[in-house]
Amino acid sequence: MKAFFLSCLFLLAGIAALPAQSFSGPRGVQTEIVIKATPQQVWEKLGNFSDYASWHTYLSGVEGTVKKGRMLKFYLRKPGSRKKNYFKAKLLTMDADRELAWGGSFMPFIKARHYFILQPVDAEHTRLLQGEYWKGWFGKSMGKKICEETFFNFGEMNEKLKQVLETPPN
Repeated sequence: MKAFFLSCLFLLAGIAALPAQSFSGPRGVQTEIVIKATPQQVWEKLGNFSDYASWHTYLSGVEGTVKKGRMLKFYLRKPGSRKKNYFKAKLLTMDADRELAWGGSFMPFIKARHYFILQPVDAEHTRLLQGEYWKGWFGKSMGKKICEETFFNFGEMNEKLKQVLETPPN
């Protein structure tokens, strides 16, 4: 049971920017950032799980068959920790250049969905929405501190992805 609760906390760990339409609340967190890259370029980085270790700020890797409906193992970055912390989630959506989502549940206690939505702004820019929402007994009462940490973590990842995509290759 302790492993379940730790997995739930790790599932909530994420990264985010502080744009005008972002929110953080007891049932979910959503962040938004505009990146100078096409949706195809953003997808190329975001949908390539095998490259996460080189840039992702809170996930160090993903294992499993990348196919809708399959379970994946997501490894978390834990600076200073020798233990490999991870959580398992089902790949719910993998719609190239548009949406990526995974989630998991231990009903009736908690059900979570983590998502990325790519929206073209113009020919050179993409709006990235990253969010997570929770349902179930625990999902309805997510603490303010967990929501704030998740919001901050999502922002960090968004900024890192923006930096990687907007920095010209050497």
